[in-house]
Amino acid sequence: TGLTAGTTYNYAAISANGAGTSTTSANFTFATTAAPAPTITAVAASAISSTSATITWTTDQIASTRVAYGTTPSYGSFSTLDPTLLTTHTVTLTGLTASTTYNYAAISANGSGTSTTSANFTFTTSAPVAGPTLSGLAFWGVSGTGAIIAWSTNQFSDTAVEYGTTVALGQTSPVLPALTNSHGVSLTGLAGGTTYYFRGRSMNSAGGIGYTAISSFTTLDTTAPVVSNIVATPGPSNTATVSWTISETATTQVEYGSNLSFGRWSPATSGLSTALGYVPSGTIYYRVHSRDAIGNASISATLTFIEP
Repeated sequence: TGLTAGTTYNYAAISANGAGTSTTSANFTFATTAAPAPTITAVAASAISSTSATITWTTDQIASTRVAYGTTPSYGSFSTLDPTLLTTHTVTLTGLTASTTYNYAAISANGSGTSTTSANFTFTTSAPVAGPTLSGLAFWGVSGTGAIIAWSTNQFSDTAVEYGTTVALGQTSPVLPALTNSHGVSLTGLAGGTTYYFRGRSMNSAGGIGYTAISSFTTLDTTAPVVSNIVATPGPSNTATVSWTISETATTQVEYGSNLSFGRWSPATSGLSTALGYVPSGTIYYRVHSRDAIGNASISATLTFIEP
């Protein structure tokens, strides 16, 4: 007993006489019959809203749980398979369209993999729920990495902000589930010197959602210019030119001299190279200073060149 349905078993008979001498037969096989498919009954849809519905049913044996659904009897969508073997089954469908008739069928399979699909059933989602009216959108505390967004609603509602670097938005803050009329979200982890588009979003207890208009703010630029590819080109008669590339528009000067005290400066420039003033002969130590319009500043490592 206790065998698995639909399975081939190997077996041999063993017998021993009173003296303890035993014999084992040749190997034989048999296959247990497949378990019958589950019988599905009591299929029903309940808790139907504008965007969701709960499907329930029972089976006469323990079996898995899944629902096929769609706007036609061809379905086209499936709930996530729950492989837990049960006799009572529940699936909540979400992300549905309001005021829409859906076809659905219950699907259950027993431990042998034999499955049953119920007859087709239908339900109709309810009309969209009116959402709250949002007003007074504001932002403050803008830094290089964050900002605070606030608004008000005419109904008690939850709180979230949709945001992104384009008007398509694309990101949503964690939802604050407390139902309130005054809403505030602190956005963090933003990129400096970047324009962000955003809107407030609130949902009331009935599932109605409201939005503010899309607005924007620009985070502060806290990144200093990055100067790279620095090249010094000595010239005749105690002259030299220094060139570079830079990560953003900035004012750049070269500090230089015959030792690590430097002591001389080139004129400030917003270009990508500068001619030094009088350059003493011998080894010249120099470094590049850069500052952007916000005041973020950087200094390169100390470099050297030989002035003939």
